[in-house]
Amino acid sequence: TMLELVRVAENGSMLPDFLANHASADAEGEAGFMAICQPDSCKFYNFSYSPFVRYCVEIENVHIANTNTTNGSYAFSDYNSCIQAGLDNPATCDCDNLIDRVFGHESGDLLSRFCPAYKDPKQRFYACKCDPESLNISATYTGMMPVPLPIAGSLFFQDIPPYSMGKYPPSTPFGHWYHTPAATACRYNQRIGGDDGCNW
Repeated sequence: TMLELVRVAENGSMLPDFLANHASADAEGEAGFMAICQPDSCKFYNFSYSPFVRYCVEIENVHIANTNTTNGSYAFSDYNSCIQAGLDNPATCDCDNLIDRVFGHESGDLLSRFCPAYKDPKQRFYACKCDPESLNISATYTGMMPVPLPIAGSLFFQDIPPYSMGKYPPSTPFGHWYHTPAATACRYNQRIGGDDGCNW
């Protein structure tokens, strides 16, 4: 499967920071996020020089059942939120945090299950708790989450409680966010889906 992904370098980087243990999006998903991401709410970007980079990515064809973020797609694992605390620290991906789930219009039932503090609008970056099996699969395979319109984060950044409680206006399919685990990235001489375990 071929994907065309876009990533904006974070932490003030003037150079591309690539995809390993980073989040990315298709063109629609990135455009939707950047449309509501303002300097006062998105301090991890420098809007003067953070580079936008387009990547052509091949991923292994897989069948992954019982996911929560993929809207029924078997081709991806559950989306994980990826964070890099400064350019000198390694990027890590972990259970999808609260604000990312709101961008994906996750239901109130799932927010209640995975994010016990979800009713507090101040806990926008609350680290939710995923099932261990889901985390293991997401650490191995590319994860995906649809990001529908309206972009829910535009209101969540302003602490409007209904969004933090899983109540959204009618959703229209639009874009997708992805994460790509560093542990299974293929080097230039490796075959995707080969015996060495790399898959993207």
